[in-house]
Amino acid sequence: MGPAEIPSATGDAILGRLAIRLPTVFRPGHLWQLPKRNAPDSMSVTSLTSPLTPTYKRVTGAGLSFPSPDRVGSIRVWAKILVKTIIFCPVPSDSAKSLLSFLVCTLGLFVASAVFLEPRCWAADEASAIVQRAKQERDPSKRIVLLDQALQNQHLRGTLLSSLFLERGMAYKELNECFKAIEDFNSALAHSRKSFSCLLDQAECLITVDQLDEATRALELYMLTKPGSARAYVLKGMIYEKEGFFSKAEDEYTRALHYDANYAPALDKRANVLVRSGKPRQAVEDLDALAAITPKQPEVFMNRARLFVKLKDYAAALRDYDYAESLAPRDRRIRKEKVLVYFKTYQPRKALDTLSRDPSSQGEDLDVQILHARAHILLQDYAEAEKILKQVMSKDARNGQAYLYSALIFKSRKLLDEALAYLNRATELEPSLVEAYKERARIFADLGESVRAAADLTTAGNLDPADGEIFALRGVTFVERGLCDAAIDDFTRALTSIPNDPRILFDRAVAYLHKDEAVYALADLDEVLRVTPRSARAWSLHGVANYMLGKADQAGKDLEEATTINPDDPQVWNNRGFFMYRTGNQKGAMDSLNRALQLSPQYKQARYNLGLVLKKEETLDAPSAGAPVTNPHSKE
Repeated sequence: MGPAEIPSATGDAILGRLAIRLPTVFRPGHLWQLPKRNAPDSMSVTSLTSPLTPTYKRVTGAGLSFPSPDRVGSIRVWAKILVKTIIFCPVPSDSAKSLLSFLVCTLGLFVASAVFLEPRCWAADEASAIVQRAKQERDPSKRIVLLDQALQNQHLRGTLLSSLFLERGMAYKELNECFKAIEDFNSALAHSRKSFSCLLDQAECLITVDQLDEATRALELYMLTKPGSARAYVLKGMIYEKEGFFSKAEDEYTRALHYDANYAPALDKRANVLVRSGKPRQAVEDLDALAAITPKQPEVFMNRARLFVKLKDYAAALRDYDYAESLAPRDRRIRKEKVLVYFKTYQPRKALDTLSRDPSSQGEDLDVQILHARAHILLQDYAEAEKILKQVMSKDARNGQAYLYSALIFKSRKLLDEALAYLNRATELEPSLVEAYKERARIFADLGESVRAAADLTTAGNLDPADGEIFALRGVTFVERGLCDAAIDDFTRALTSIPNDPRILFDRAVAYLHKDEAVYALADLDEVLRVTPRSARAWSLHGVANYMLGKADQAGKDLEEATTINPDDPQVWNNRGFFMYRTGNQKGAMDSLNRALQLSPQYKQARYNLGLVLKKEETLDAPSAGAPVTNPHSKE
């Protein structure tokens, strides 16, 4: 039998003979194993690297990437095996030609894989490794460097390329480079639908850069497939909040909590929008829930403490600040805000003690110096306060707070023009400085310019709608202008923030009496007397309300009680004198009104009422003598 002859045999025999020279990968029951015998050129092919176990060595040059030499060598050895198998296999019959054609095609596939597929396989392997490294890297800037390197490879396609853009977009988002992040999110979505979740991150970036319409479209697209996403509803609420629709924003945050009752961002955002809507008590409830979910976040307790300050619950505020300080003992903001609470409770000495615990910040921190000045103002040490504030202004001539508290020093010296000039400068430098508007409004009110006072208080209320004191002050200016309905609305709004505040209840009772609604006035005064039973003016006004309701006997007792509690208040004597005049007790009326004028000779209302008694006649268009002043702390 010659070397070119093949015995008559079946195709199975031929395949069995050829399988001796081929890798056993072609044999049934074997999986990617190399033969240990009959290897061409006496090579031990068992030592070759399998194409399925890639190595990560790179050979780069001129900006190009190539597969490692080891893997290229492995493919060349496979090609040699196939070529030598074809050469040494005798082909005398047609039955083997199909087999040889198969081997030629296989060889072509190996060559094609070496030329076309091998770079892509390597690129995918390295890109996957880079994605994993990027996810483990905390620094977003370093992540971007890694991902930029991976994205230089032109062989990446599909999901893997999309994941690289997605990771880089998230890194840009962390750095607040929203436009670059949006561009990368768009690229991620263009290369794979599996990056669909990045629509939420894209929407958040669009909201940050005020592209609200685009953000809305992204959210609508996302919610078509996932309508129960709490985060999506939070983002919708953020859009409404930016547009100024606070009630709609609150509704969206509430929907988010419907799907996930413990979703912290929804609680935080709803608390914030409730504060902006002037509902601090409801905001506290959300912060209570948030504090239970995140008990180790000092910012949550600081936010709640700020609300307690607005609600005048200073003990609760200090508890929250103490807890926040235990979580973040090096946070100077907490110490500064605690000092503000001490100012509210008239404890300037304690404020100075707290500030002295951090002497390193006193020379360099201008805010701390201003707090020192405020403490000295409360201690009426105006010279020291002025000295500190001048030092602050020499270092920062545009510090609005320094001008604000310098104005308070001028006000204490009755230099109202200078005080107003400094307050004007403070509002120019810091247009959002609420306290400056409030202090300027107080000066305008003292000067009898209630319209200008109301304008400043309106500005302050827009800046801080949760501050009930602003609306209480504006309500007083409305009463002075005869706008009693507007005044009652403001007093009621103030009471939602500061419930049962006796001063606000007293002022609202005055407004009700000006409208001849004595029943409502009496209800407010009953609450005032429950809280402050020794308030002479509240008893006096209580008597006026009872007299308007036809309860003369009870009115007389109330007015007598007022003069007993505070016999040095001219207003209570004026109200008692007018009551006696209206009930026919001319002598008692004259005695009471004279007593009022002795205490305050410039008291015009008492002098007018005394004239009525002397003339024994009433002027129908005369002002109501029994109407008390609107400020319960005034001298008249």
